[in-house]
Amino acid sequence: MAAARRATGCAHRGDRLTSRWRTPALASVLAVAAGLRALRVIARWHEDAWLYAAYPSDTVDALALRTLPATFTGLHPPAWPLLHALTELLLPVPLVWLLTSAMLSTAAVALLARRSLAAALVLATAPVAVHYAAEVNQYALLTFALAGLWTRKGPRSDTVDLGLIAWGALAGWTHILGAVAAVLALSNVPRSALWRTSLGLGLALLPLCIGVMAAVTEPSTFSQPPLQLTLIAQDWSARFGLGGLLLVALLLRPRRDEATVAVIGTTAVIGIFIISGVAAPHQFPYWLVPLPALALLAQHTPKKTVLVGLCVVQAGWQFAFDGLRVTTIHADQATPRAVDQALAELDTPWTCTAAPTPECTGDAVVMLRAPGLNDDDKNRTSSVLWRIKPWWMAPRALPSPTFDWSDHRNGQPRLVELPTGRHVVYVHDHLRPSMAELTLTHPRVWVVVSAPGAHREYTHQLSVLLKADPETIGADHLYRLSN
Repeated sequence: MAAARRATGCAHRGDRLTSRWRTPALASVLAVAAGLRALRVIARWHEDAWLYAAYPSDTVDALALRTLPATFTGLHPPAWPLLHALTELLLPVPLVWLLTSAMLSTAAVALLARRSLAAALVLATAPVAVHYAAEVNQYALLTFALAGLWTRKGPRSDTVDLGLIAWGALAGWTHILGAVAAVLALSNVPRSALWRTSLGLGLALLPLCIGVMAAVTEPSTFSQPPLQLTLIAQDWSARFGLGGLLLVALLLRPRRDEATVAVIGTTAVIGIFIISGVAAPHQFPYWLVPLPALALLAQHTPKKTVLVGLCVVQAGWQFAFDGLRVTTIHADQATPRAVDQALAELDTPWTCTAAPTPECTGDAVVMLRAPGLNDDDKNRTSSVLWRIKPWWMAPRALPSPTFDWSDHRNGQPRLVELPTGRHVVYVHDHLRPSMAELTLTHPRVWVVVSAPGAHREYTHQLSVLLKADPETIGADHLYRLSN
Protein backbone atom coordinates (compact mmCIF):
# COMPACT_ATOMS: atom_id res chain seq x y z
CA MET A 1 0.00 0.00 0.00
CA ALA A 2 2.77 2.39 0.89
CA ALA A 3 4.55 1.66 -2.38
CA ALA A 4 1.31 2.19 -4.26
CA ARG A 5 0.75 5.51 -2.48
CA ARG A 6 4.31 6.59 -3.28
CA ALA A 7 3.82 5.65 -6.94
CA THR A 8 0.52 7.49 -7.02
CA GLY A 9 2.09 10.52 -5.36
CA CYS A 10 4.89 10.55 -7.91
CA ALA A 11 2.36 10.34 -10.67
CA HIS A 12 0.41 13.25 -9.26
CA ARG A 13 3.57 15.32 -8.87
CA GLY A 14 4.48 14.48 -12.46
CA ASP A 15 1.03 15.54 -13.58
CA ARG A 16 1.37 18.82 -11.70
CA LEU A 17 4.77 19.42 -13.27
CA THR A 18 3.40 18.62 -16.70
CA SER A 19 0.42 20.88 -16.14
CA ARG A 20 2.64 23.66 -14.80
CA TRP A 21 4.88 23.70 -17.86
CA ARG A 22 2.36 22.81 -20.56
CA THR A 23 0.98 26.33 -21.01
CA PRO A 24 4.34 28.11 -21.48
CA ALA A 25 5.57 25.23 -23.65
CA LEU A 26 2.47 25.48 -25.83
CA ALA A 27 2.87 29.26 -26.06
CA SER A 28 6.51 28.81 -27.08
CA VAL A 29 5.68 26.29 -29.82
CA LEU A 30 2.93 28.49 -31.23
CA ALA A 31 5.20 31.56 -31.05
CA VAL A 32 7.89 29.71 -33.03
CA ALA A 33 5.30 28.59 -35.59
CA ALA A 34 3.84 32.08 -35.94
CA GLY A 35 7.27 33.74 -36.10
CA LEU A 36 8.58 31.47 -38.84
CA ARG A 37 5.41 31.98 -40.85
CA ALA A 38 5.42 35.75 -40.35
CA LEU A 39 8.85 35.90 -41.96
CA ARG A 40 7.51 33.84 -44.85
CA VAL A 41 4.66 36.33 -45.33
CA ILE A 42 7.20 39.11 -45.83
CA ALA A 43 9.53 37.06 -48.02
CA ARG A 44 6.78 35.64 -50.19
CA TRP A 45 5.35 38.95 -51.38
CA HIS A 46 6.80 38.08 -54.75
CA GLU A 47 5.80 38.27 -58.41
CA ASP A 48 4.71 34.66 -58.28
CA ALA A 49 2.26 35.40 -55.47
CA TRP A 50 0.66 37.99 -57.75
CA LEU A 51 0.47 35.47 -60.59
CA TYR A 52 -0.79 32.58 -58.43
CA ALA A 53 -3.69 34.76 -57.32
CA ALA A 54 -5.04 34.53 -60.88
CA TYR A 55 -5.46 30.76 -60.70
CA PRO A 56 -9.05 30.86 -59.35
CA SER A 57 -10.16 33.66 -61.67
CA ASP A 58 -12.96 31.55 -63.17
CA THR A 59 -14.30 31.01 -59.66
CA VAL A 60 -14.16 34.75 -59.00
CA ASP A 61 -16.10 35.42 -62.21
CA ALA A 62 -18.70 32.81 -61.32
CA LEU A 63 -19.28 34.21 -57.84
CA ALA A 64 -19.42 37.76 -59.19
CA LEU A 65 -22.22 36.63 -61.51
CA ARG A 66 -23.87 34.76 -58.59
CA THR A 67 -23.53 31.41 -60.29
CA LEU A 68 -21.96 28.18 -59.06
CA PRO A 69 -18.30 27.74 -60.05
CA ALA A 70 -17.00 24.71 -61.88
CA THR A 71 -16.25 21.66 -59.74
CA PHE A 72 -12.49 21.82 -60.26
CA THR A 73 -10.03 24.62 -60.96
CA GLY A 74 -7.46 22.94 -63.13
CA LEU A 75 -6.64 19.70 -61.30
CA HIS A 76 -7.73 20.98 -57.90
CA PRO A 77 -11.07 20.84 -56.05
CA PRO A 78 -12.88 24.10 -55.32
CA ALA A 79 -12.38 24.71 -51.57
CA TRP A 80 -9.38 27.03 -51.80
CA PRO A 81 -10.52 28.74 -55.03
CA LEU A 82 -13.79 29.59 -53.28
CA LEU A 83 -11.94 30.95 -50.24
CA HIS A 84 -9.64 33.04 -52.40
CA ALA A 85 -12.49 34.25 -54.62
CA LEU A 86 -14.28 35.64 -51.56
CA THR A 87 -11.22 37.74 -50.69
CA GLU A 88 -11.04 39.00 -54.28
CA LEU A 89 -14.66 40.17 -54.12
CA LEU A 90 -14.85 41.40 -50.52
CA LEU A 91 -11.33 42.55 -49.60
CA PRO A 92 -8.83 42.45 -52.52
CA VAL A 93 -5.72 43.10 -50.43
CA PRO A 94 -2.70 40.88 -51.21
CA LEU A 95 -1.66 40.75 -47.56
CA VAL A 96 -4.94 38.95 -46.84
CA TRP A 97 -3.94 36.12 -49.19
CA LEU A 98 -0.55 35.66 -47.53
CA LEU A 99 -1.83 36.00 -43.97
CA THR A 100 -4.71 33.61 -44.56
CA SER A 101 -2.29 30.85 -45.52
CA ALA A 102 0.09 31.67 -42.67
CA MET A 103 -2.73 31.63 -40.11
CA LEU A 104 -4.09 28.32 -41.43
CA SER A 105 -0.61 26.81 -41.24
CA THR A 106 -0.22 28.07 -37.65
CA ALA A 107 -3.69 26.78 -36.77
CA ALA A 108 -2.61 23.34 -38.00
CA VAL A 109 0.19 23.43 -35.42
CA ALA A 110 -2.34 24.38 -32.74
CA LEU A 111 -4.55 21.44 -33.70
CA LEU A 112 -1.66 19.00 -33.32
CA ALA A 113 -0.83 20.55 -29.95
CA ARG A 114 -4.15 19.23 -28.64
CA ARG A 115 -2.72 15.74 -29.00
CA SER A 116 1.03 16.24 -28.51
CA LEU A 117 3.33 19.24 -28.00
CA ALA A 118 6.18 17.27 -29.58
CA ALA A 119 4.07 16.71 -32.69
CA ALA A 120 3.16 20.40 -32.79
CA LEU A 121 6.85 21.33 -32.56
CA VAL A 122 7.67 19.00 -35.46
CA LEU A 123 5.02 20.59 -37.69
CA ALA A 124 5.91 24.11 -36.54
CA THR A 125 9.55 23.75 -37.59
CA ALA A 126 9.47 21.23 -40.45
CA PRO A 127 11.13 23.03 -43.40
CA VAL A 128 8.66 21.75 -46.00
CA ALA A 129 5.77 23.05 -43.87
CA VAL A 130 7.38 26.45 -43.35
CA HIS A 131 8.37 26.84 -47.01
CA TYR A 132 4.76 26.44 -48.17
CA ALA A 133 3.13 28.19 -45.20
CA ALA A 134 2.46 31.56 -46.86
CA GLU A 135 1.83 30.57 -50.47
CA VAL A 136 -1.16 31.83 -52.42
CA ASN A 137 -2.48 28.32 -53.00
CA GLN A 138 -4.32 25.51 -51.26
CA TYR A 139 -1.53 23.77 -49.33
CA ALA A 140 -1.86 25.65 -46.03
CA LEU A 141 -5.59 24.92 -46.03
CA LEU A 142 -4.83 21.27 -46.79
CA THR A 143 -2.35 21.05 -43.89
CA PHE A 144 -4.97 22.56 -41.57
CA ALA A 145 -7.64 20.09 -42.73
CA LEU A 146 -5.34 17.09 -42.28
CA ALA A 147 -4.22 18.25 -38.85
CA GLY A 148 -7.89 18.41 -37.87
CA LEU A 149 -8.54 14.99 -39.41
CA TRP A 150 -5.77 13.24 -37.45
CA THR A 151 -6.46 14.98 -34.14
CA ARG A 152 -10.25 14.72 -34.18
CA LYS A 153 -12.00 13.18 -31.22
CA GLY A 154 -13.40 9.70 -31.67
CA PRO A 155 -17.02 9.13 -32.67
CA ARG A 156 -19.48 10.34 -30.04
CA SER A 157 -21.65 7.33 -30.68
CA ASP A 158 -21.41 3.84 -32.12
CA THR A 159 -23.16 4.99 -35.29
CA VAL A 160 -21.04 7.59 -37.05
CA ASP A 161 -17.71 9.50 -36.83
CA LEU A 162 -18.89 13.01 -37.63
CA GLY A 163 -15.41 14.48 -37.11
CA LEU A 164 -13.96 12.24 -39.80
CA ILE A 165 -16.72 13.20 -42.22
CA ALA A 166 -16.32 16.95 -41.59
CA TRP A 167 -12.53 17.12 -41.64
CA GLY A 168 -12.32 14.52 -44.42
CA ALA A 169 -14.71 16.51 -46.58
CA LEU A 170 -12.67 19.69 -46.08
CA ALA A 171 -9.44 17.84 -46.93
CA GLY A 172 -10.97 16.19 -49.99
CA TRP A 173 -12.53 19.38 -51.29
CA THR A 174 -9.11 21.04 -50.93
CA HIS A 175 -6.93 18.44 -52.68
CA ILE A 176 -7.37 14.95 -54.11
CA LEU A 177 -4.63 13.69 -51.77
CA GLY A 178 -6.76 15.03 -48.93
CA ALA A 179 -9.55 12.72 -50.07
CA VAL A 180 -7.07 9.84 -50.08
CA ALA A 181 -6.13 10.66 -46.49
CA ALA A 182 -9.79 10.80 -45.47
CA VAL A 183 -10.40 7.33 -46.91
CA LEU A 184 -7.34 6.00 -45.06
CA ALA A 185 -8.73 7.43 -41.83
CA LEU A 186 -11.62 4.97 -42.09
CA SER A 187 -9.17 2.21 -41.14
CA ASN A 188 -9.39 3.26 -37.48
CA VAL A 189 -13.14 3.72 -37.20
CA PRO A 190 -14.88 1.17 -34.95
CA ARG A 191 -16.87 -1.46 -36.83
CA SER A 192 -20.07 -0.24 -35.26
CA ALA A 193 -19.59 3.19 -36.89
CA LEU A 194 -17.71 2.20 -40.03
CA TRP A 195 -20.61 1.70 -42.44
CA ARG A 196 -22.42 4.95 -41.64
CA THR A 197 -19.18 6.93 -41.51
CA SER A 198 -18.09 5.54 -44.88
CA LEU A 199 -21.48 6.40 -46.35
CA GLY A 200 -21.35 9.95 -44.98
CA LEU A 201 -17.82 10.52 -46.25
CA GLY A 202 -18.71 9.04 -49.64
CA LEU A 203 -21.68 11.37 -50.01
CA ALA A 204 -19.54 14.36 -48.98
CA LEU A 205 -16.90 13.54 -51.60
CA LEU A 206 -19.25 12.30 -54.32
CA PRO A 207 -19.54 15.64 -56.20
CA LEU A 208 -15.77 15.57 -56.72
CA CYS A 209 -16.10 12.52 -58.98
CA ILE A 210 -17.10 14.75 -61.89
CA GLY A 211 -13.87 16.72 -61.64
CA VAL A 212 -11.78 13.58 -61.10
CA MET A 213 -13.21 11.93 -64.21
CA ALA A 214 -12.63 15.07 -66.26
CA ALA A 215 -9.02 15.22 -65.05
CA VAL A 216 -8.38 11.54 -65.78
CA THR A 217 -9.55 11.93 -69.38
CA GLU A 218 -7.40 15.03 -69.93
CA PRO A 219 -4.00 14.10 -71.50
CA SER A 220 -2.24 17.07 -69.87
CA THR A 221 -2.97 15.53 -66.45
CA PHE A 222 -0.19 12.98 -67.06
CA SER A 223 2.35 15.39 -68.53
CA GLN A 224 4.77 15.95 -65.62
CA PRO A 225 8.47 15.14 -66.14
CA PRO A 226 9.79 11.67 -65.22
CA LEU A 227 11.23 10.80 -61.83
CA GLN A 228 15.01 11.18 -61.48
CA LEU A 229 15.90 10.12 -57.95
CA THR A 230 19.43 11.53 -57.91
CA LEU A 231 18.31 15.00 -58.99
CA ILE A 232 15.35 14.91 -56.60
CA ALA A 233 17.59 13.96 -53.67
CA GLN A 234 20.03 16.75 -54.50
CA ASP A 235 17.18 19.24 -54.85
CA TRP A 236 15.60 18.18 -51.55
CA SER A 237 18.92 18.47 -49.72
CA ALA A 238 19.59 21.92 -51.19
CA ARG A 239 16.14 23.24 -50.23
CA PHE A 240 15.47 21.61 -46.86
CA GLY A 241 18.70 20.02 -45.67
CA LEU A 242 18.87 16.52 -44.22
CA GLY A 243 16.77 17.30 -41.15
CA GLY A 244 13.63 15.93 -42.75
CA LEU A 245 15.26 12.54 -43.40
CA LEU A 246 16.52 12.38 -39.81
CA LEU A 247 13.03 13.29 -38.67
CA VAL A 248 11.50 10.37 -40.57
CA ALA A 249 14.11 8.02 -39.13
CA LEU A 250 13.24 9.17 -35.60
CA LEU A 251 9.48 8.98 -36.00
CA LEU A 252 8.52 6.20 -38.38
CA ARG A 253 8.44 2.87 -36.54
CA PRO A 254 6.39 -0.30 -37.09
CA ARG A 255 3.03 0.46 -35.50
CA ARG A 256 -0.56 -0.38 -36.32
CA ASP A 257 -2.18 2.94 -35.63
CA GLU A 258 -4.03 5.50 -37.72
CA ALA A 259 -1.07 7.87 -38.11
CA THR A 260 1.27 5.15 -39.41
CA VAL A 261 -1.35 3.95 -41.90
CA ALA A 262 -1.80 7.55 -43.05
CA VAL A 263 1.93 8.15 -43.56
CA ILE A 264 2.53 4.93 -45.47
CA GLY A 265 -0.70 5.12 -47.48
CA THR A 266 -0.42 8.74 -48.60
CA THR A 267 3.29 8.34 -49.38
CA ALA A 268 2.49 5.35 -51.60
CA VAL A 269 -0.21 7.30 -53.45
CA ILE A 270 2.14 10.27 -53.96
CA GLY A 271 4.68 7.85 -55.41
CA ILE A 272 2.06 6.49 -57.82
CA PHE A 273 1.11 10.04 -58.85
CA ILE A 274 4.76 10.90 -59.53
CA ILE A 275 5.46 7.73 -61.51
CA SER A 276 2.30 8.20 -63.58
CA GLY A 277 3.17 11.81 -64.39
CA VAL A 278 0.30 13.38 -62.43
CA ALA A 279 2.53 14.98 -59.77
CA ALA A 280 5.74 16.86 -60.54
CA PRO A 281 8.71 15.13 -58.88
CA HIS A 282 10.62 18.42 -58.52
CA GLN A 283 7.84 20.10 -56.54
CA PHE A 284 7.52 19.12 -52.91
CA PRO A 285 4.25 20.48 -51.47
CA TYR A 286 2.69 17.00 -51.80
CA TRP A 287 4.81 15.91 -48.84
CA LEU A 288 2.69 18.14 -46.64
CA VAL A 289 0.02 15.42 -46.90
CA PRO A 290 1.76 12.75 -44.77
CA LEU A 291 3.50 15.36 -42.59
CA PRO A 292 0.78 15.99 -39.92
CA ALA A 293 0.35 12.25 -39.37
CA LEU A 294 4.12 11.75 -39.31
CA ALA A 295 4.43 14.54 -36.73
CA LEU A 296 1.90 12.80 -34.48
CA LEU A 297 4.23 9.82 -34.23
CA ALA A 298 6.48 12.10 -32.15
CA GLN A 299 4.37 11.30 -29.09
CA HIS A 300 5.61 7.70 -29.28
CA THR A 301 9.30 8.26 -29.95
CA PRO A 302 11.63 7.36 -27.05
CA LYS A 303 14.17 9.97 -28.17
CA LYS A 304 12.22 13.15 -27.54
CA THR A 305 15.34 15.07 -26.48
CA VAL A 306 16.99 14.35 -29.84
CA LEU A 307 13.74 15.22 -31.60
CA VAL A 308 13.39 18.55 -29.80
CA GLY A 309 17.04 19.35 -30.50
CA LEU A 310 16.56 18.69 -34.21
CA CYS A 311 13.46 20.90 -34.28
CA VAL A 312 15.32 23.71 -32.51
CA VAL A 313 18.17 23.49 -35.03
CA GLN A 314 15.72 23.59 -37.94
CA ALA A 315 13.89 26.55 -36.44
CA GLY A 316 17.12 28.48 -35.88
CA TRP A 317 18.32 27.78 -39.41
CA GLN A 318 15.07 29.02 -40.90
CA PHE A 319 14.85 32.07 -38.67
CA ALA A 320 18.37 33.03 -39.76
CA PHE A 321 17.75 32.31 -43.44
CA ASP A 322 14.43 34.12 -43.78
CA GLY A 323 15.54 36.87 -41.41
CA LEU A 324 18.45 37.61 -43.74
CA ARG A 325 16.11 37.71 -46.72
CA VAL A 326 13.73 40.09 -44.96
CA THR A 327 16.67 42.31 -44.00
CA THR A 328 17.77 42.37 -47.65
CA ILE A 329 14.28 43.38 -48.78
CA HIS A 330 14.22 46.20 -46.23
CA ALA A 331 17.68 47.48 -47.16
CA ASP A 332 16.82 47.55 -50.86
CA GLN A 333 13.91 49.93 -50.29
CA ALA A 334 16.46 52.75 -49.92
CA THR A 335 18.23 51.82 -53.18
CA PRO A 336 17.05 53.70 -56.31
CA ARG A 337 15.43 51.26 -58.69
CA ALA A 338 13.71 51.62 -62.04
CA VAL A 339 10.37 50.84 -60.44
CA ASP A 340 10.73 53.89 -58.19
CA GLN A 341 11.25 56.10 -61.22
CA ALA A 342 8.26 54.56 -63.00
CA LEU A 343 5.92 55.02 -60.05
CA ALA A 344 7.09 58.61 -59.58
CA GLU A 345 6.34 59.49 -63.20
CA LEU A 346 2.78 58.14 -63.23
CA ASP A 347 0.30 60.90 -63.98
CA THR A 348 -3.13 59.92 -65.30
CA PRO A 349 -5.07 57.58 -62.98
CA TRP A 350 -7.40 54.94 -64.35
CA THR A 351 -10.61 56.68 -65.37
CA CYS A 352 -13.15 53.86 -64.93
CA THR A 353 -14.73 53.06 -61.60
CA ALA A 354 -17.07 50.32 -62.83
CA ALA A 355 -17.15 47.94 -65.79
CA PRO A 356 -14.61 48.82 -68.51
CA THR A 357 -15.66 50.64 -71.65
CA PRO A 358 -13.65 51.59 -74.76
CA GLU A 359 -13.25 55.07 -73.23
CA CYS A 360 -11.32 53.77 -70.18
CA THR A 361 -7.77 55.04 -70.01
CA GLY A 362 -4.91 55.75 -67.63
CA ASP A 363 -1.17 55.27 -67.18
CA ALA A 364 0.13 51.77 -66.43
CA VAL A 365 3.23 50.09 -65.03
CA VAL A 366 4.48 46.69 -66.17
CA MET A 367 6.80 44.80 -63.81
CA LEU A 368 8.85 42.14 -65.56
CA ARG A 369 11.00 39.99 -63.31
CA ALA A 370 14.50 38.90 -64.22
CA PRO A 371 14.76 36.07 -66.75
CA GLY A 372 15.84 32.55 -66.04
CA LEU A 373 14.15 32.20 -62.64
CA ASN A 374 11.55 29.70 -61.46
CA ASP A 375 9.74 29.50 -58.16
CA ASP A 376 9.87 25.79 -57.38
CA ASP A 377 12.12 26.20 -54.34
CA LYS A 378 10.16 29.12 -52.79
CA ASN A 379 13.44 30.77 -51.81
CA ARG A 380 13.42 33.84 -54.06
CA THR A 381 12.27 37.23 -52.89
CA SER A 382 11.31 40.46 -54.65
CA SER A 383 12.35 43.74 -53.11
CA VAL A 384 11.04 45.33 -56.33
CA LEU A 385 7.46 44.18 -55.81
CA TRP A 386 7.67 45.50 -52.25
CA ARG A 387 7.37 48.97 -53.81
CA ILE A 388 3.73 47.90 -54.21
CA LYS A 389 2.79 47.40 -50.56
CA PRO A 390 0.80 44.21 -49.96
CA TRP A 391 -1.62 46.03 -47.66
CA TRP A 392 -2.75 48.37 -50.45
CA MET A 393 -6.05 47.64 -52.13
CA ALA A 394 -5.47 45.86 -55.44
CA PRO A 395 -8.68 44.63 -57.08
CA ARG A 396 -8.58 42.96 -60.46
CA ALA A 397 -8.56 45.39 -63.40
CA LEU A 398 -10.20 44.83 -66.78
CA PRO A 399 -8.47 47.20 -69.22
CA SER A 400 -11.01 46.43 -71.95
CA PRO A 401 -14.45 44.78 -72.20
CA THR A 402 -12.95 41.76 -73.98
CA PHE A 403 -9.88 41.37 -71.76
CA ASP A 404 -9.21 37.76 -70.67
CA TRP A 405 -8.01 38.13 -67.10
CA SER A 406 -7.49 34.40 -66.56
CA ASP A 407 -4.90 34.19 -69.34
CA HIS A 408 -1.53 34.27 -67.57
CA ARG A 409 0.08 35.79 -70.66
CA ASN A 410 -1.83 39.03 -70.05
CA GLY A 411 -0.08 39.97 -66.81
CA GLN A 412 -3.05 39.82 -64.40
CA PRO A 413 -3.52 43.62 -64.13
CA ARG A 414 -4.72 45.10 -60.84
CA LEU A 415 -5.91 48.56 -59.90
CA VAL A 416 -3.47 49.51 -57.18
CA GLU A 417 -4.22 52.35 -54.78
CA LEU A 418 -0.92 54.19 -55.19
CA PRO A 419 -0.23 57.56 -53.51
CA THR A 420 -0.76 59.20 -56.94
CA GLY A 421 -4.16 57.54 -57.43
CA ARG A 422 -5.53 54.29 -58.83
CA HIS A 423 -3.20 52.94 -61.51
CA VAL A 424 -3.14 49.69 -63.43
CA VAL A 425 -0.15 47.48 -62.62
CA TYR A 426 0.77 44.40 -64.66
CA VAL A 427 3.18 41.67 -63.53
CA HIS A 428 4.90 39.31 -65.97
CA ASP A 429 7.22 36.36 -65.41
CA HIS A 430 8.31 36.15 -69.08
CA LEU A 431 8.48 38.34 -72.13
CA ARG A 432 4.95 38.31 -73.56
CA PRO A 433 3.68 39.64 -76.92
CA SER A 434 0.72 41.25 -75.12
CA MET A 435 3.14 43.79 -73.62
CA ALA A 436 3.52 45.44 -77.04
CA GLU A 437 -0.24 46.06 -77.25
CA LEU A 438 -0.69 47.93 -73.98
CA THR A 439 -0.49 51.37 -75.56
CA LEU A 440 -3.79 50.60 -77.30
CA THR A 441 -5.42 50.98 -73.86
CA HIS A 442 -2.98 53.11 -71.89
CA PRO A 443 -1.63 56.48 -73.11
CA ARG A 444 1.67 55.89 -71.32
CA VAL A 445 3.26 52.67 -70.13
CA TRP A 446 6.39 52.13 -68.04
CA VAL A 447 7.98 48.68 -68.39
CA VAL A 448 10.34 47.81 -65.55
CA VAL A 449 12.81 44.95 -66.05
CA SER A 450 14.30 43.94 -62.71
CA ALA A 451 18.03 43.17 -62.78
CA PRO A 452 18.32 41.47 -66.19
CA GLY A 453 22.04 41.02 -65.56
CA ALA A 454 23.95 39.38 -68.38
CA HIS A 455 20.83 38.28 -70.29
CA ARG A 456 21.52 40.59 -73.24
CA GLU A 457 19.56 38.47 -75.70
CA TYR A 458 16.53 38.77 -73.43
CA THR A 459 16.70 42.55 -73.26
CA HIS A 460 17.42 42.75 -76.97
CA GLN A 461 14.26 40.75 -77.72
CA LEU A 462 12.30 43.03 -75.42
CA SER A 463 13.61 46.15 -77.16
CA VAL A 464 12.60 44.70 -80.53
CA LEU A 465 9.15 43.79 -79.24
CA LEU A 466 8.52 47.19 -77.64
CA LYS A 467 10.29 49.12 -80.41
CA ALA A 468 12.05 51.21 -77.79
CA ASP A 469 15.39 51.45 -76.03
CA PRO A 470 15.64 51.27 -72.24
CA GLU A 471 17.09 53.62 -69.68
CA THR A 472 19.46 51.88 -67.31
CA ILE A 473 18.80 52.68 -63.65
CA GLY A 474 21.16 50.81 -61.38
CA ALA A 475 20.78 47.13 -62.20
CA ASP A 476 17.39 47.61 -63.84
CA HIS A 477 16.05 48.67 -67.25
CA LEU A 478 13.16 51.06 -67.75
CA TYR A 479 11.19 51.39 -70.99
CA ARG A 480 8.82 54.30 -71.59
CA LEU A 481 6.06 53.70 -74.11
CA SER A 482 3.33 56.03 -75.37
CA ASN A 483 0.60 55.91 -77.99
